[in-house]
Amino acid sequence: MSTAPSESKLCYCCFQSIDRRAAKCPYCHAYQDWRRTALPWFLGGLVAFVAIIFVVMAFDVFPDYLKKRRQQINHSSQVSVKGSKVFFGQKEGERIPVVIGELTNTSELTLGGCEVEVSFFDHNDQLVDSLNQNLWLTVPPQGTVTFKITGQETSHVNPSEYAQHRILVRRAYER
Repeated sequence: MSTAPSESKLCYCCFQSIDRRAAKCPYCHAYQDWRRTALPWFLGGLVAFVAIIFVVMAFDVFPDYLKKRRQQINHSSQVSVKGSKVFFGQKEGERIPVVIGELTNTSELTLGGCEVEVSFFDHNDQLVDSLNQNLWLTVPPQGTVTFKITGQETSHVNPSEYAQHRILVRRAYER
């Protein structure tokens, strides 16, 4: 099936000689008309459209996720301090308070993101110092974990004035 040179052209894809009027190559089935260039543009546009929709949805859905995360239920009443001790470490020649203790989870949930506040009192039960720290640890259901809180600033109070301390678990969220 040979065609005359004036009535034939080369296929854009397989370079076989085909009829000039052919919309599709009989050998490789590649389009020879406007669809040859329109399809890549259409697919590129479709990919760009899907990417734009994805980005728009990400900016719409992600803030909702963060809002939902902020609205989680605080389970701090189910986390208690089993025991703790106060030590004094050295930082730049000054003494800093260090608290080591255990957190106990009394719930059936895995908890984390615990915010703990430590208040230090003198012999007259007057507040002399406090620490507030987020503990990035996971407390298993009905489990216990050890924690350590280190003061970030040096204390100008004499360590002997730290007669007692109290620890309050302010926040604990389900993991």
